[in-house]
Amino acid sequence: MVASLTPAEFFWCSDHDTFDKVNDVSGGLDLTASLLSVIGSSFVVMHYLLWDKRRFILSKLIFLLSLADLGASVSIALSESWLLIGSYPMAMCIGFRSSFEFFGVASWLWTGCIAYYAFHTTLFKGDLFLKETVETQTKTTTILVIIFHVISWGIPLPLCILLLAANVYKRTDAGWCHPAQPWQSATWMAPLLAVFFFNTLLTIAVAITVKYQNRLTHSRSRTHLSSPLTWQLGMFLAAYLVCWAPDVAYHILELAAPSCRLIWLALLQNFLAPLQGFLNCLVYGLSRNVRDEYKWYMLPFWILVSPILVVPVLLSAAISLCTCDRVNLLRLFDKRRSKRERPRHNKRE
Repeated sequence: MVASLTPAEFFWCSDHDTFDKVNDVSGGLDLTASLLSVIGSSFVVMHYLLWDKRRFILSKLIFLLSLADLGASVSIALSESWLLIGSYPMAMCIGFRSSFEFFGVASWLWTGCIAYYAFHTTLFKGDLFLKETVETQTKTTTILVIIFHVISWGIPLPLCILLLAANVYKRTDAGWCHPAQPWQSATWMAPLLAVFFFNTLLTIAVAITVKYQNRLTHSRSRTHLSSPLTWQLGMFLAAYLVCWAPDVAYHILELAAPSCRLIWLALLQNFLAPLQGFLNCLVYGLSRNVRDEYKWYMLPFWILVSPILVVPVLLSAAISLCTCDRVNLLRLFDKRRSKRERPRHNKRE
């Protein structure tokens, strides 16, 4: 346990035997953070589908990010809960890890897509408020969102299939399954580092762009910087950086000095990495657009019950989407058929 460790063992490099002493603590932190993220991500998903009337493009991207966070959090929560009871079969271990691999990488990529959308919108469209909605979106934005889907869901899928086909998973002392090296570096560390630095650079670029535009307009106020959506965007990116910075540092240390294990960094990583969904909920729930939809004493209630309601809400939304798509497709078919019949009718006359 942590209490039995000396300060030198806790704060400085430890061997594998010392590191194994904190496996239970590490698993408890993982489970706590993942359960909080399940609650937070469920609320963001449920609110967007039921009560978000404005439907900004930024809100839609945050909804998709929360879907990925929800999948990753559920994978960790189920795995760690099972490990509290006892070990599970290797096939189940690989299944939990593959699920976490898919949704975890998708979560990073959706965060990167949000950062790029903000960069594209502020730099090329001059929309510092990010007020574009689903109804008013341009053709360029529509294509951009489709590309985001292809990237965020399309990249993790072949990575998971590749790892399963190569059969490179191994069980750790803590009970989790991880790909063996160099597969872990290629399929986990490389995307994590790439998206981390990509998001950092784009966040800085967006901040510089907004500041530059304010100078051009000679505005002494901080209207753009303090607008609700711009503030919300900055907080989401900050939550991503806070959650994954320890993980980035841990993996860089693991590559640079494989024999050195920092216990405090490992514990921090295990708690913060699954916490992104919960921090996103705090940012989302504290925004004025969300707070105005609830009475102040009902907001905590809806956040707590959202994990129970999120599955029926998702199923209802999926059925509604399929029905609407079928109706729109039939309308489009009827329009095309009527256009084809009109010239023939004129010729007969």
